[in-house]
Parts: sequence; C-alpha cells; structure tokens
Amino acid sequence: MLGVSGFAGEVGHIQVDPTGPLCTCGNRGCVERYAGRRLILAAAGLEATAGPQELVAAWEAQAPAARRAVSDAARALGVGLSAAINVLDIPTVILGGHLAPLADILRPELEAELRQRVLSSRWSVPEVITTSQDQTPAVTGAAWSLLEEVVADPAAWM
Repeated sequence: MLGVSGFAGEVGHIQVDPTGPLCTCGNRGCVERYAGRRLILAAAGLEATAGPQELVAAWEAQAPAARRAVSDAARALGVGLSAAINVLDIPTVILGGHLAPLADILRPELEAELRQRVLSSRWSVPEVITTSQDQTPAVTGAAWSLLEEVVADPAAWM
C-alpha cells in the first residue's frame, strides 16, 4: 500500500494554497506547512520543544497567535482531507500523531471545512476521530494490513 514511488497517503503534501509557503518537498502551500508539528507551534509563538498541551493552553487562553495557528491548521487540514475524501470516498478521518491531542480544538473548524468541501457531506458528513496514544498510526495500520494478509493465506508466506 505504498504506491508506485512509496508516497501513498502523504496527505501532508496535498497543496492547499499554491501561493503558500515553500515546503520541504519543493511545492508551495502543502498541508504540512500549516499543520506540521513544528510549524503549528512556531505559528502559535511557542518553542519547537513545546508539547501539545501548551498549544491547547494558549488556545484556551485566547492567545491570538495560537488561535490563528489552530485555525490555519484546521482550514488546511479541511481542504487537504476533503480532497482525499472526495477521491477515495472514505467515511472517517483519523487524527493521529501530534494532531490527536489537538483534536478537540481543531475539530470545530475542521468539520466545518469538511461539511463545506466533501461532496457527500449533504447526506454523510465524514466522522473525525482520534487514535489512542499511538504516535505512529500509519505504521500500525500498515502492520495490521500485512498481518491480515498472513492470516488470510499463511502458506503463501512460508
């Protein structure tokens, strides 16, 4: 499930603003530039070593930079994820990694973007859920996918 070049599922590099900031991938305005861990903290005026609880606290304290950073991240996620949802027709978005602890403050604006942009949202709004404390949900999912193949046909793996 890696795709031909190994980049399948790289939602962080969906372009949400063609005139946005330059990304490490060489593109401009990728989701990652707005919702990446270091970048959202910097936009909120926090140190790169800050934890998600510090961003949540700044957001709850109505700090303008934190509010703007969370809003920008939610908008970028909504635009990027809606593109993926429209292509793949999936019913659920799972926020994991550094976004999981921020889900409660991201969710209202993220869900508003999804309601506006997902084609099927008039009758089926995508659900936004979070992972557990698993900081590597993609790796865990890939491992389960491989394990399902082994269980389905163990002889093929001998």
